[in-house]
Amino acid sequence: MPTRTITVLATLCALAGAASAQWTDNTQANTPIGVAVNAQVQPKIAATADGGAYISWFDNAAGGYDVRLQRVDAAGNAQWGPDGILIADRSFSSTQDYDLTVDAAGNAIVAYRADASGTTEAAASLVAPSGQILWSRTASASGGQFIGAPKAQPVTNGYVVGWTQNGQLYLQRYDAAGTAQWNPAVTRAATVGSLGLADLVAGGGGDVIVSWVHYTGSNPILSNKHLYTQKFGDDGEALWPVSGNGAGLPVFDGNSMQNGYFPTMLSDSAGGAVYAWYEVGSGRKARVQRVNTTGVELFPHNGVAGDNTAGRYGISAAAAFDPATGSTYLFWTDTNTTQSQWGLRAQKFDSAGATQWAADGREILALSPLQNAQTTALSLPTDLGRGAVVFYNEQPGNTRLVGYALDPDGNDAWGNAAAEVSGVLSGKSRVWATSAADGGSLIVWSDGRADSGDVYAQRMNPDGTAGPGTPNCRADWDGSGGIDGDDIGAFFVDWQAGTAD
Repeated sequence: MPTRTITVLATLCALAGAASAQWTDNTQANTPIGVAVNAQVQPKIAATADGGAYISWFDNAAGGYDVRLQRVDAAGNAQWGPDGILIADRSFSSTQDYDLTVDAAGNAIVAYRADASGTTEAAASLVAPSGQILWSRTASASGGQFIGAPKAQPVTNGYVVGWTQNGQLYLQRYDAAGTAQWNPAVTRAATVGSLGLADLVAGGGGDVIVSWVHYTGSNPILSNKHLYTQKFGDDGEALWPVSGNGAGLPVFDGNSMQNGYFPTMLSDSAGGAVYAWYEVGSGRKARVQRVNTTGVELFPHNGVAGDNTAGRYGISAAAAFDPATGSTYLFWTDTNTTQSQWGLRAQKFDSAGATQWAADGREILALSPLQNAQTTALSLPTDLGRGAVVFYNEQPGNTRLVGYALDPDGNDAWGNAAAEVSGVLSGKSRVWATSAADGGSLIVWSDGRADSGDVYAQRMNPDGTAGPGTPNCRADWDGSGGIDGDDIGAFFVDWQAGTAD
């Protein structure tokens, strides 16, 4: 009976997956996520341990760029209806950055600007896999002050929400029930100039690592922009050294970064972080730095460049980190000094920051008049020999979205050069990607193929093919610890409810 049951369940699982899977292998179609009228913009995606993901976006269907959230299962099936769920009804006529991530229990945490009270506030919502909003909290009352780009990060037994307010950095920690833990909120202010929050990552235990931009003068546009960081404990205490006048540990205090540029940060899974950015002063190179759990820079101060070749600039930096080997991969858009030709290059660094490939990195796209828009990078799984993948638009305007993977030696990891993610020739923006539980890649973007913007997604398998991958099918369907005829009945109950995948 158990053997027969397993065979029946495997067959039924395959049928269920074939009938309901939404991840498509048709890169001329992709998977629609938010396709209401008017604009759906700035999507983000965060993977869940069960192979699925949460996808958020700003929805202007009814005006005001509302915050919406959708959950998809491992097969790409939407779990909450065609437009997901409404997180925040807003009246903003423009957008800023926001954040989406997942906690250890599989809940989504979304941080955003809210204005329901009549004034702009930094807000966060915790959402269960069922779609229930467990709590929403406003972390600030601006009183007319500028509120910018809230971020959120799960930590042990809670969540840290950060935001920029009137040129200062603010942080608040919430427990699992949404009760504020820091009274008052932790703040950071520059002795000269102003600060703007860049990113948050987990620092181990209840700690959080924060990065921010220091505008060094009274005029944010004209002054140099430097990158700072700090780790805060669960009591809000700063754990890393403080130097300079940017109220933290300087990662980059050389010439300047681009105005309005807020680099993302990666956890190194060992209590530290990896930072990637590009400079716009003399040199104009893409750089990377790693800071360990005690706040020590592991690479030379101001980071290491992927390419020091004269006569070329490196911009639009994106990094991937391999915690198993300590290797960092850096991707950047390569240009000549007149910025009339564009390419794409990559470099690998060991745990001390020494370059591992050629002095000028690995060429992915040669210089040409077609400007690529390099976007985001991810590390590759162990079963492919590790390495990293970058996703980018081929050129401005109506473009394809493609991915290119490199193994640890800098060779093509997918065996088919650039793999097509979306072959639809359309305006694409705000590309965001995350690694799926099985090592595949989940990519979302805002797409102008039909109107002023819709949200589409695509799954790429670990080998670079597009599609749903191998269905995750279990035999012990009722969770009893054994395999018997009751599992078939439990399977049919879930199948009828639309949850058998």
